[in-house]
Amino acid sequence: MSESMERRARPRVEGSVRAYLSMSGTIRQRCTARDVSSHGAFVDVPKGAIRQGAPVQIVFALNRGRVTRLYTRSAIIVRVTEAGAGLMFSHRGSSRRFFKRRGVAT
Repeated sequence: MSESMERRARPRVEGSVRAYLSMSGTIRQRCTARDVSSHGAFVDVPKGAIRQGAPVQIVFALNRGRVTRLYTRSAIIVRVTEAGAGLMFSHRGSSRRFFKRRGVAT
């Protein structure tokens, strides 16, 4: 997609972070979060695992040596493709800062 056709509200930071999608308080799907921005992320999940419009919690699992820290964000599934799903965060914090402060290469 060319720069002029970009539809995202904020630039995404390429990276790969282990994550889990939680629906109704229950972990439903392990995934990898990619292309994270302050407004959302793209996650690798099998098609049919989640539906567009569903409210979810995404739990980022960030490794710190022998310790894994979990960080949760509320989101809505805004797009589902063969490759995964696009999430829009409900609370728009700075994800770039969020990941850089936690030492994730982006």
